Amino acid sequence: MQNDPEDKAREIYDMGNIYRKATITIAASNSASAHLGFLDAKPQISGITLPFRLPDSTLGEVVVIPCRKADRTAFDWPLYSRGWAYQEYLLSPRLLVFGFGEVWWQCQSQALEPLFSSPFHDRVYMETILPPRLPSELFNSDFNNNGKPTEKHKLRYAKHRDLWWKIVSIYCHRSLSILEDRLPAIAGIAAYLQSVWEDTYLAGLWRNYLVESLAWYSTREREQGGDDLPFESAYIAPSWSWVSVQAPVNLRDQFIVDCEVRECLVEPLDARAALGKVKSGSLTLFAEIIDKPRTVHVFWDHRHESWARLRKGVVYLKLGYPRKRPRMGAQDFAPSRWGPAIGLVLSPDKKGKFRRLGLFSETDEKKQVWNSAERREVAII
Repeated sequence: MQNDPEDKAREIYDMGNIYRKATITIAASNSASAHLGFLDAKPQISGITLPFRLPDSTLGEVVVIPCRKADRTAFDWPLYSRGWAYQEYLLSPRLLVFGFGEVWWQCQSQALEPLFSSPFHDRVYMETILPPRLPSELFNSDFNNNGKPTEKHKLRYAKHRDLWWKIVSIYCHRSLSILEDRLPAIAGIAAYLQSVWEDTYLAGLWRNYLVESLAWYSTREREQGGDDLPFESAYIAPSWSWVSVQAPVNLRDQFIVDCEVRECLVEPLDARAALGKVKSGSLTLFAEIIDKPRTVHVFWDHRHESWARLRKGVVYLKLGYPRKRPRMGAQDFAPSRWGPAIGLVLSPDKKGKFRRLGLFSETDEKKQVWNSAERREVAII
């Protein structure tokens, strides 16, 4: 029903199922809005006519047209710049795509290619610039988790993590008219993966590899990194989630975890859309905390004028160490004995909880500073 918030929330939450179960999805990718058309005229093509002898020995003609890359690719299509359209692209089993001057076909087993022969089509080139689809093995039972975690399951978790952060990195480069839609616009993908992976979705992250996923950072090229969101802007997500920043993000390489998740709670704004907008979120870690490492590089999540004030009283929480073998003996291979630390920069609030300010990485191999570090529970909101 039009202008009914309850009906809107219910339908948005079900969008993932609608596209995933559709026989075919027609995508007007070349149209910038619903008010514009999408049936563009096919480009005029000219070539060279040459004689060609047919199998029956008669003489015919063939037109030779040079194949070249299209002036505008899939990344130029307006639909592919929209955040809401990403889950439609990923979850639809079959896509009929109206591009610039051509109609394209794509399914789980077929890469995007034109329905009709085209001199503008270079298959090898198109496959290098297309947004990735969900891998076919995702729909196989062997890709799911069963029972308690084993070494084989940990390998599956690594697959899950790599796939999810590939999705996130592309999604963060797409635009949304309403910033608060960052979670709802990807909820359909999250709902499907949560069912297939038998994992728990937590405001943009996953429980099975939660600590590793906390090592995200903003990749926006600015003097101090991060975005321009004011610290007291409208609530979108807990500070420990990448959803809380309006900037492209990436995930730090795998590292050895040296902290423990004690509790992680996310309260949805609407129970009928459990993976959509959130009202609050809290993450409790049991980890080592210090006031200041020796030498660190920090990827700040946000950039605004109040950082000078906020940096006073900040603490550094250690998530773990990089995955690399030490130069010392095997007896010193324990994670707490070698390597620079990776962790979160946190700012305390008046209620004894913390907010994330950024991700730090030590640049000093000598880490005696952590030998006297306090290990305690820290609640991050």
